[in-house]
Amino acid sequence: MTVYEEALQANAAYASSFNLAGLAMPPAKQLAVVACIDARLNVEILGRLGMTVVEIADEQGWELHFSEISKCDLIVDAIFGTGLKEPLAGMLETVAADINSSGIPVTAIDLPSGLSADRAEPIGGTPERFAQFIRDEGAKWSDIVKQTGAKVD
Repeated sequence: MTVYEEALQANAAYASSFNLAGLAMPPAKQLAVVACIDARLNVEILGRLGMTVVEIADEQGWELHFSEISKCDLIVDAIFGTGLKEPLAGMLETVAADINSSGIPVTAIDLPSGLSADRAEPIGGTPERFAQFIRDEGAKWSDIVKQTGAKVD
């Protein structure tokens, strides 16, 4: 058995034993998890939490389901990890642009899709585009930071 196959087997075992982790009931908020690559484990866990999972495989599917996603309270960006090397293009560029302009709070599993883990800037983006991203993020999160009194350690 390869390491990859062992990881899949371990993920399947974890997903099969996952319960509500002490929650009295599944979360009530509407949540969109936008994921790519091998997200089988997370799909199984979300299913066990009673959440509906819809696979979007092409631009037509994205257009069809974006109206549902736009009603969510939070979007979890799990499209890419830290290994992204090329600029977003095609459908993935459209997805990122739609999510970023939706006005819905977005949290990323590790990095917002399209940002470089090495240089803290958009991959293939311009300095102006990065500056706009920073302004948009600041505007989106500033009230929450003020309300919570969050500080950088």
